[in-house]
Amino acid sequence: MDHSTIIDETRRWISAIVIGLNLCPFARRVFDGDKIRFVVSAAQDEAGLLNDLTVELTALAASTSIETTLLIHPHPLGDFLDYNDSLDLGEQRIEELGL
Repeated sequence: MDHSTIIDETRRWISAIVIGLNLCPFARRVFDGDKIRFVVSAAQDEAGLLNDLTVELTALAASTSIETTLLIHPHPLGDFLDYNDSLDLGEQRIEELGL
């Protein structure tokens, strides 16, 4: 699946589920204001994904027009438990970057 299709499907999910069910009261403002950066990671493993996360965290910290980034990873961490286990690494990277 190409990246634009993945992003389009993610945008529809945000609109229907996150905003539609009011799961996040802050989502509509940034979604409607086009302040979300959507990035599809080509990483095939957790190390590559962590590198992509570092790039996106750095870009987000430097941006004045983007308020959040969705790093979409269609390949690694397809299992929820694997994803859940990786959250500690992401939080550690945020701390390492001083964010």
